[in-house]
Amino acid sequence: AMQKHLYLLLLLTVITACKSSIQEGEISRLEGYWEITKVVFQDGTTKPYTVNTTVDYIGIDGFNGYIKKMKPGLNGRYQTSNKAAQFKLIQKDGLWEMHFEGDQKSTLSLLELDSLEYAVKDQGQVRYYYKRYEPININDE
Repeated sequence: AMQKHLYLLLLLTVITACKSSIQEGEISRLEGYWEITKVVFQDGTTKPYTVNTTVDYIGIDGFNGYIKKMKPGLNGRYQTSNKAAQFKLIQKDGLWEMHFEGDQKSTLSLLELDSLEYAVKDQGQVRYYYKRYEPININDE
């Protein structure tokens, strides 16, 4: 039984090691416009988002950041509410967490992040997937 236990532990270690951890220098990749692509619930059901009327703009300054909801206009400009959700990035057990303050008091764990996609998980284990949003510029005739 001990051997089986050890084997499982090793297997877990290997799986966790394969999961690329996000390096400190990569955090700035969060900066920019993002649109949600899907939400995966705890039971595994997925809700895809095909058309989004709003995109998120994330601003990053060191380990502080904010998220603003933006409404892309046809002229390539964005309408925004001036409400921004402020967060701090804190590394905990090898995972980066976004700690939101204020009425939005919540924590999101950063699961993956590269130049084109990122994913977070909330405290209820719901996972949110985003892709880099490319503004459509109508004036590029």
